[in-house]
Amino acid sequence: MARNDSLNRFLENRPKQEELEKRNILHAKSEDGITSSRKENAVKLGRKLSMRPTAEELEQRNILHGQSDVVMLTQSLAAHRPALLTP
Repeated sequence: MARNDSLNRFLENRPKQEELEKRNILHAKSEDGITSSRKENAVKLGRKLSMRPTAEELEQRNILHGQSDVVMLTQSLAAHRPALLTP
């Protein structure tokens, strides 16, 4: 019960959105602004991903040692993903 009370007090004392915008903590964005920034981020991410070395290039540089490493890494990540996501 004490946690709920402290959470309620925190939420009651939290500044309103308008106040945060006036103090330049939050930025008022329109739907168009949000959409355009997402598109820009997608383009940037696509560029960065296209510049990543391929598995073959990593094998040639002795960073990746065959497909077995990729499979092992994928399986390891899949096995640990639930543990990584829980707080």
